[in-house]
Amino acid sequence: MAKSSSDTAKRFISKKCPNCFTYMPLKAKECTACHAKLGDVDRFGMASKPTNWHGYFVAIAAWLVFMLYVWWAFLKE
Repeated sequence: MAKSSSDTAKRFISKKCPNCFTYMPLKAKECTACHAKLGDVDRFGMASKPTNWHGYFVAIAAWLVFMLYVWWAFLKE
């Protein structure tokens, strides 16, 4: 049976930053040492890394601009 995130959080009193391995409170959203964004604690006591949606949107926009340029430069009659 899979444990929920609240059950996992109840087992730990702190979480560890995945970048610099500093311990911090469970409620912390940012590491005090390296200023990395932190998510919820996993089953090993490590903080999860939140998804960087801004990076995905920038990458998709860059690909769209590149494809538009290729169409304009080579495929447009």
